[in-house]
Amino acid sequence: ARMIRDFNQEQGVVRILDYFEANHTAYLVMEYVDGMTFRKYMEQNGVFSPENLFRRMLPLMESLSHIHKSGVIHRDISPDNIMVLPDGSFKLLDFGAARNFRTAAGGKYTAIARENYAPGEQFDKNGEQGPWTDVYALCATMYEGVTGCPPDSAVQRMFLDELKKPSELGTAIEKSYEEILMKGLSLSAARRYADMEEMAEAVKAALPRPPKTETGKKPVFAAVLACAACVCLVLGILLYREYDKNHKFRNVVTESFQLTALEQMTADEFAQAQKLLQDQLENFAGPDNYILEIEGNQITVTLPLDTFGGQEIAPILEERFVNLIEDRPFLYEYEIQAVWEDPDTSLIPGDNQCRPEELSGLTVAQVYESVSQKQLTKGQLSNMYTDMKTRLDSLGIPYAFGLLYGNEDKIVLQTSADHMGELVNVTLGKSGGFFYLQGRWNQDRVYINRNAYDETEQQVMSAVQNEDGSFSLVCRLSSEYDIENLAVATEAILADGGTTLYLSSTSLANGRYFAKTELTAPITDGQVTFSEFLFKNHDTISEDFEFALEYLCSCVNDTSLPADYSIQSRIFMEDGQPAFGVSGLDCYELNLRQTDESREMQQLAETMAEDGFDVSYADYNTLWVSLNLPVSEELPEKGLEQVDLLTETYGLDDLWGTVYFTLCEEGETVMGRRARVVYSPSFSERKTSANFYFWGDDMEAYYESAQAAWEQIQLGENIIKEAGGIGEF
Repeated sequence: ARMIRDFNQEQGVVRILDYFEANHTAYLVMEYVDGMTFRKYMEQNGVFSPENLFRRMLPLMESLSHIHKSGVIHRDISPDNIMVLPDGSFKLLDFGAARNFRTAAGGKYTAIARENYAPGEQFDKNGEQGPWTDVYALCATMYEGVTGCPPDSAVQRMFLDELKKPSELGTAIEKSYEEILMKGLSLSAARRYADMEEMAEAVKAALPRPPKTETGKKPVFAAVLACAACVCLVLGILLYREYDKNHKFRNVVTESFQLTALEQMTADEFAQAQKLLQDQLENFAGPDNYILEIEGNQITVTLPLDTFGGQEIAPILEERFVNLIEDRPFLYEYEIQAVWEDPDTSLIPGDNQCRPEELSGLTVAQVYESVSQKQLTKGQLSNMYTDMKTRLDSLGIPYAFGLLYGNEDKIVLQTSADHMGELVNVTLGKSGGFFYLQGRWNQDRVYINRNAYDETEQQVMSAVQNEDGSFSLVCRLSSEYDIENLAVATEAILADGGTTLYLSSTSLANGRYFAKTELTAPITDGQVTFSEFLFKNHDTISEDFEFALEYLCSCVNDTSLPADYSIQSRIFMEDGQPAFGVSGLDCYELNLRQTDESREMQQLAETMAEDGFDVSYADYNTLWVSLNLPVSEELPEKGLEQVDLLTETYGLDDLWGTVYFTLCEEGETVMGRRARVVYSPSFSERKTSANFYFWGDDMEAYYESAQAAWEQIQLGENIIKEAGGIGEF
C-alpha cells in the first residue's frame, strides 16, 4: 500500500486512501469507483472492437509503466480487476498481490496465479517475475476483450500450446493489433515485451493517427508566427542558460541545511571546518553533487534529497556535519521534509487542510515528537491526527499535515507563521487535562476538566463577545469536587493578601500564563471569567484576536489527545524556500507576556548582577546565582552565611519562584565539584522551602562541616529548611 500510494495521481489505477492492521489482518482502503468490472461490461455489451480497446487501454498501460519503473508489479491483472468507468475509461483495482520485483528475496514470491491470465512463471515459486509478468496478464485480458473467451491456461499450454490467434476465432482484427497480443502472450518471458512501456509504444505505433486539421491561416500570418516562435526560442535558450547557471539540481528534490559557527570558533578553525565539511560531502553525496555557499560565519549546503536514502535527516546531519571540530559544534537548521497527506484522499481531512504548495508567504514547518516511548495503536494515532487537525481548524487558517521523511512516528505541520507562537506551539500536541487555574502557590492549582457525567452539555470553556466589542473567556467547572477546590483555593489566595487568579497550563514555562482575573471574593459557583489576556501584540482585544480564544476552547471542549507530542524542531519558509536564521520571536503573533511576578524575578536578577553577583541563569521565575567560593573546609559555612545575607538583602523569604545558590570554585561549574542551595515554593506549606545539596564524590570530605553549617544557619522566618536536605545529588 505504501508503494502504490506514491502513484495515487495515476489515471489508470485505483487510489489507495489508507491502510492499517487490525484483528491480525492487513487492510487496504481504496477509493470507491463507480462503474462495472471489465467482465460485467462484456456480459452486457459484448466484445470490444480491437482499435477501441487498444486506445482505451493505453492510459492504463502508461500508468503500469510508471509503476513498473518503481519496481512494483501487480501480478493479478484480469477482467475482474479492471473497472470500466461511466466515461468509458479503465481503472486497475486490487493491488493485494503486488510485490517489488527488485527487492524480493532471491527473486522468490508466493505462488499466486489466476487461471487463464497468469503466465507460467507465476505458477512456479522460483519463477522469475517482472514487468513482463503483467504484460502477459494484460494481453490475456485484452485477448478475451476482443474474442469473448479467455486464452488457454499457461500451464496447459506448456504441455501442448494450441492457443489460436483472435483472427482464427473469427475476430475482425488488424494484423498489428493481433501481433501485439500474441507477442505479449508468449510462453517465454524473453519473447514478450520486456515491460509495459515497450508494449505501450507498440500500441501507439499501431493506432491510426488522427487526421490533420486545416488551420485556414494565410502563409504571411504563418510566417509571422514562425518568426515569433524563433524569437521566443532564442529568449528561452538564454533564460534557460541563466537558469542552468543558478540551478544545479533542476527537477530534483533537494535538501538544504545551514551551519552557523559560534564566536568561540576561530578563523583558522572555521577554515579547517570548511575543508572537513567538503571532504564529508564528497564521501556522503559524491563529487560535485552538492552546492556549498559561505557567507560570514554561515555555511549553506544543498544536495539531492535521495542522498539521505529515505532516512531521517537530522540525525545524519548531527553525526556527519555538526561536530566537525571537537568541542566546537555548529548550530544548524535544516529544511524539514515530510510525506504530506493529500486532503483529497485522506479519510480524516481537516476543514482547513491543504497541500504545502498551496501555502504562500512566511510559513513555519514544525516537527512534533511523542514525549513518551509508548507505542500508540492505529486507532490512537488516528485520534491523535484528528484532534490535532481539529485544534488547527479552530485557528481558521490553512495548514499542511504530514509525517516526517524517514521517521513516520513524527508529525510535521506547516502553516502561516502569523497565528502560531507560544500559545499554539506548547498546547497543540498536549493531551487532555493540562489547563488549570492557579494563584501564587502550587496548592492553589485547580485543573479544568470535562465532566463525562455532566448532562447539561455545557461547554467547559467558551469565548464571549462583550457589548463594547471586546472578548472574555469563561471557564465553568462542573464537578462538585472541582468547584469546592476552587472555592478553597480562592479563599486562601485572598487570605494571603493575593488578588490574582491565572489561567495556565502544564505545558507553559513558569511565569507564562494565558489570562488573569482579579479576585474580590472567593469563587463558590465554579465559574471564572477572564477579560485580561497575556498575549503579546494584542493589548487591545478585538475581532482578529477571537481565533486565539476559540483555539483555547477547542483544546478543552473538543479534543483530548491520547498522548503528549512536543516540538522537536522547526524551520521557517518563505514562499516554499527555507528562511534560515528567522526567529519565532520576530514573526510569531501569539507570544505570551510574563506575569508581574516573573518580571520582578528578572528585575531581581538584574539588581544582583549590578551588585557584583554572578547570575549565570535567569528565566521566567527561576534564578541561578554562582557565589564562586573556593572549594575548601570553609566552603559550606562561608557560602551559607553569604546565602543568608542575600536572603535578607533581597527579601527571598517572600519568594515567588525558584532560586539556586551554587557554591563552587570559579571554573568548576559543570559536573565538577559543586554545592548548591535551592529555594522553591513549598509543596507542604504556603511558604518557601530550601534544600542544600552536594554534588560529586570529591566533595565527600566537606559533608560533615556542611551538615553542621546547615543545621545552624537561619534563612528567614518564611523559609522552611527541608529535613535531610544535605546529601549527594
